[in-house]
Amino acid sequence: MRLSRKMKQEFSKAETRAEQAISSVRTIYAFVGESKASSAYSAALQLPVKLGLRQGLARGLVVGNDGVVFAVWSFMSLLW
Repeated sequence: MRLSRKMKQEFSKAETRAEQAISSVRTIYAFVGESKASSAYSAALQLPVKLGLRQGLARGLVVGNDGVVFAVWSFMSLLW
């Protein structure tokens, strides 16, 4: 649960960057800052992506472990 909470916090930081860029789109366009705003948003998304991959791996291991336990119990029931 800590990963999902941390990921949600990091996504909210990225969302804040996007909202700021959208609200000041005329200023960004006037000073040719599109690439800078885009790279700032991309940088803000790097940590949530890493946390999401870690969370996916953890969930996959748990689901895979459940599958192994089910397979073992089914084989044991055949032997009885």
